[in-house]
Amino acid sequence: LIKSSGRMVKLEYGELLFKIFYATKYNVTSFNVLEKNVDPSRLLCRLVNIMRRDGAVVSAVRELINKYDSSLLEMVRD
Repeated sequence: LIKSSGRMVKLEYGELLFKIFYATKYNVTSFNVLEKNVDPSRLLCRLVNIMRRDGAVVSAVRELINKYDSSLLEMVRD
């Protein structure tokens, strides 16, 4: 399910009576990826989501953006 981040999925789940050992009271039993043709902007979002998990990558990309197109960061933040 984590590998399907950013995609449209259909979940099947059951509700747990008690959430003692779980973070949620729902237990996903299965899922299906619904979209076959992926919007390119979603691919970019998925790539950015992966890259932002590594601080070294974030620093390197931020440095390159500041060097080549410093206004880009301001536009993204707005």
